[in-house]
Amino acid sequence: MKKFLISIFLVISSSNCFAASGWSQRGKIIEIYNHGYTVMVKMSGENKDYTDTCSSTVYYAIDTVDAKSFDIKFSQLLMIHASGKEAQLWIDGNTCSGQGNNYQTISTIKSFQ
Repeated sequence: MKKFLISIFLVISSSNCFAASGWSQRGKIIEIYNHGYTVMVKMSGENKDYTDTCSSTVYYAIDTVDAKSFDIKFSQLLMIHASGKEAQLWIDGNTCSGQGNNYQTISTIKSFQ
């Protein structure tokens, strides 16, 4: 029984050591920073931090590895920003991208009325 409880404790405590993913705050996109090779997004409210490896949580970033996915995400973010609607982003804390590969990566985008 003692070994079982120790095993449970180790499993629970070790899950907190790894980066995770999850939804950002729900808010308006207040800044889009396009540096030519990367796009950074800043939202209203307090940014969520799902990582132990990315060094900044001021912005979220779009990964530029897949050009088609990048174009779709960038277009959607621009439309949400221009319309003044709220958004929520699925953030991948396991992958750092953006300027200097220091920011959490945007995986999915949802917009609200």
